[in-house]
Amino acid sequence: MAGLNVKAQGMEITSDDRLIFAVEVRSDDGEPVLGLKKSNFKIWQLGHLFGQLPVDIVVSLDEISGLEGYYHVVRKNWPPAVNGTFAFQVRVSRGRSSGQVMTWVVKVDGGPK
Repeated sequence: MAGLNVKAQGMEITSDDRLIFAVEVRSDDGEPVLGLKKSNFKIWQLGHLFGQLPVDIVVSLDEISGLEGYYHVVRKNWPPAVNGTFAFQVRVSRGRSSGQVMTWVVKVDGGPK
């Protein structure tokens, strides 16, 4: 079974509690994987808050030269009550091919504004 090579970097937007992952997906031969949709992506928060998070939006960056195979994967509401470093697993599947990667998000709330 062919695999997908997945890289991801996560970040949290404190102002509106969005959780965004920049995800790169390539085939085993290094070609960008195009045309992925929301249903192709799964995200799990690992650690003491373990659980699968629904994916709300997937934006393909294929229209931008050099960013073929890149996606923004967005969870609209992710407001953890504490600051800290959170581990996530991002899994991408298409047909019988799949791949996964672990990434980290650091949440640092600057306090009241």
